[in-house]
Amino acid sequence: MTNNIIIVGKPNVGKSSLFNAIVKKNLALVDNTPRYTRDIKKKSFFLLDQEVTLIDSPGLFEPKDKIEEKIIQSIKDQILKSDLILLVFNAKEELSNDDYRLVSLIRKCEKKKIIILNKTEGNYNSEIVRDIEKFGFGLPILISSAHMKSIHLLEEKIFQNLEYKKN
Repeated sequence: MTNNIIIVGKPNVGKSSLFNAIVKKNLALVDNTPRYTRDIKKKSFFLLDQEVTLIDSPGLFEPKDKIEEKIIQSIKDQILKSDLILLVFNAKEELSNDDYRLVSLIRKCEKKKIIILNKTEGNYNSEIVRDIEKFGFGLPILISSAHMKSIHLLEEKIFQNLEYKKN
């Protein structure tokens, strides 16, 4: 049995680039267009010595039609099947209503969570760290998935949060 790890966040926080950084392959499409990723992408591999399945999800947002409602429901289904949630925020922005909606959803889950602040290369909104701390999930890990900044630290944190499962 493998540990399922899902990456969630609103559109354009860098979920797909984080997925690619962790699996060390360009498997997920990366684009600056909001809502570009519309399907779930999975990759099983060994993280250190533990087999995991990493799941890249579309951005969570307020759905505008039936197709978007189905996308959101598929993300919620994958969250329920996951052992660990990587909750990603964009360090270049302020928190939005979509971020708060996502936090509300994740708060209801009885799952382990790692909070990630992505896009911390160069200048970023340092106030967002304090805002995220107020959620009560702990300090975020500051990374830049596009520049591979602190990905090894995130991998160690993921490994520390894994349940060791026998195959």
